[in-house]
Amino acid sequence: MIGTFWTQAAGKLADRWLSVSSSAIVFWVGITIALLLARGGAATADQVSQTLQQRGPAVQILIILVALLGVTASGLVVQRLTAPALRVFEGYWPTPLRPLLERRLGAVGRRLEKDNSRWAELAPLIFEGKPTRAELDEFNRLDIRLRHTPDNHLHYMPTTVGNILRAAETRPTDRYGIGVIALWPHLWSLLPEPQRQDLATARLALDNAVAACLWAVIFLFTATPLTWWAILPAVTVCLAAWFGWIPARARVFADLVEAAYDLHRLDLYKAVGVQPPATREDEPAAGRALTELVLRGTGGGKPAHT
Repeated sequence: MIGTFWTQAAGKLADRWLSVSSSAIVFWVGITIALLLARGGAATADQVSQTLQQRGPAVQILIILVALLGVTASGLVVQRLTAPALRVFEGYWPTPLRPLLERRLGAVGRRLEKDNSRWAELAPLIFEGKPTRAELDEFNRLDIRLRHTPDNHLHYMPTTVGNILRAAETRPTDRYGIGVIALWPHLWSLLPEPQRQDLATARLALDNAVAACLWAVIFLFTATPLTWWAILPAVTVCLAAWFGWIPARARVFADLVEAAYDLHRLDLYKAVGVQPPATREDEPAAGRALTELVLRGTGGGKPAHT
């Protein structure tokens, strides 16, 4: 049993190290290639290899350990920057950028108004089963976009990623009255393990996409002065992350958050010892009362304890 435990623990540590350091390894390999190209290419690589071979085993091991520590440390630094970077990608910008924020919100509002109007035009054709293929494709695109946009215009965000995640944070409150962010730790404790694992995996995938964009930006500013070709992979990864990876993974995570509240919100009432609402019409008021009860020990609706 002890051997099995340490085998599993070692495997988890290895997985953890790989999740933190895999992107860092790619980054440092790219930096190494850029340095070699800037200093003579293959000839410099041969010279470095010969120098290392002339060193003793102890020195070689020390160099490897220092390299691994550097890779891990840089990976941890970028990992710590992932959360604030994601907030920037969402559109939580500092006060000096307020004019830009207002312009972006205005543009988002106008675009969504057009999308809603077009969706309303196409909906009768879709529901009657008489659309063309182009109309069906357009309707599906609009439906996905509007599905991942907050229902209330006051909750709009200036970026696509921001609207996707804000929709998941506000729609359960609009439907059920439950404070999504406030009660998330409580709901998380009640979720079945498979659903928690799915959520954790989806959030890790989103964080990794943000981290990939950060690594690409760092690579752009560090490797480009060494060799011009670094611009191409750095810009390619940035664009792929911004327009593809991050929004796609944000949608998966947002859908899972909404599904958690759709399927398990009534478990919150039972866990707190409060009578669940009898009908869907009663849910908004009951959800607000439950949120007040959990956060402050009081509730305007005075939910009945079982």
